[in-house]
Amino acid sequence: MTENVGHVPAALDRPRLALFVRWSLPLLLAFSLGTRLWYANINPFSYDETHNLMIGMLAKEGYVPYREIYSVIAPFAVLTMQVSAKIWGATAGVRILMILYGLAGIAALFYLVRQQTRFFPVLAALLAATFFSFNPHYFFVSTSINLEAGALAWGLLSVAVVELYRIRPAWGWLLLSGALFGLSTTFKVFVPFVPGVIGLQLLLIVVTERRGSLRAGRTYWEVIKLGIIWLAGVLLVTAFFLAIFDRIE
Repeated sequence: MTENVGHVPAALDRPRLALFVRWSLPLLLAFSLGTRLWYANINPFSYDETHNLMIGMLAKEGYVPYREIYSVIAPFAVLTMQVSAKIWGATAGVRILMILYGLAGIAALFYLVRQQTRFFPVLAALLAATFFSFNPHYFFVSTSINLEAGALAWGLLSVAVVELYRIRPAWGWLLLSGALFGLSTTFKVFVPFVPGVIGLQLLLIVVTERRGSLRAGRTYWEVIKLGIIWLAGVLLVTAFFLAIFDRIE
């Protein structure tokens, strides 16, 4: 599919434009990763981080979350803590998976802005993703083992995959989007408004891409059917984590 790059100034030749389009996101992600690794390595764990790390260390030693370990952390976050503790122990490296989740959120926002911007979409996406990456709060939580950045990142990925569904209609994209939101909610219930955003996306797809009428009942029935497929993805992920984590005494 031809990249939408808008109107290009004459001073910007095609080879340079191609390099900009190709390398803007990888360079931003590389710089975001480098700064986060540096920041994570020089800063001690916060109080909330030590609590999350304790849960991960106990789970790593074989204690069963929710049955032998009291935890209010959602299952996917517990699993992330457990895997991180098993690989890196009680070191700054335990933050790496959380950092990678944060970078995935940055990439998702870049994609969404690029797809929805008519003029200079790559430049607009780069600016938006840069501001997002280095927003002080997002930078901090995505460089720690706090849970907000991960939940937000998985939510953004869910929204981005619905945009993929708009471009390449296949029910598998909706199922994947639902699964990604399932990961967000089983990480931390932090972005409960995402289903509303997804619903609006699906309505716009039916109206603009499939010529549905806002006055026709079949338009909303089509949105409901698409939403059920999306919800199935959410429920599959939720059921998976309920199956692997025994909450029963």
